[in-house]
Amino acid sequence: MATYNPDDIIGKTIYAIKRVNGYNLADINSDPIYTFNPGAAVGVVYSYVSKPDGLYWQFRYNGKSYFVKHAQGLFNLTDLKNQGLQTEAEKAAQAAEAKKGPLEKIFDFGKKSATAIIIVLLAVYAYNNIKR
Repeated sequence: MATYNPDDIIGKTIYAIKRVNGYNLADINSDPIYTFNPGAAVGVVYSYVSKPDGLYWQFRYNGKSYFVKHAQGLFNLTDLKNQGLQTEAEKAAQAAEAKKGPLEKIFDFGKKSATAIIIVLLAVYAYNNIKR
């Protein structure tokens, strides 16, 4: 399962996949003040609150806050990824690539190029031998 940092979701718009309730408190037992249907924008994440019963996304609308409890499968991950959200593994891979020096990059390119050339040569060899 991919791991995301909640800090990376701040400032991004969350869209509902299923029906989602918004609460005036970060408490699932409070009365819902908003209901978001599938496909609707829940809002731009302002912050989040981590509680023993889970994480709540905080949104602001007309100067007032509302909260939505996070649950897997409630929100459209594709839309978040389209807004630039990356997993922790993707960020680590990107950081490792950025740390590579010019010689390492040339070596990596050379390995990929050599592999492609070998595959092409083997394909030509096989084609010529089958043709006979």
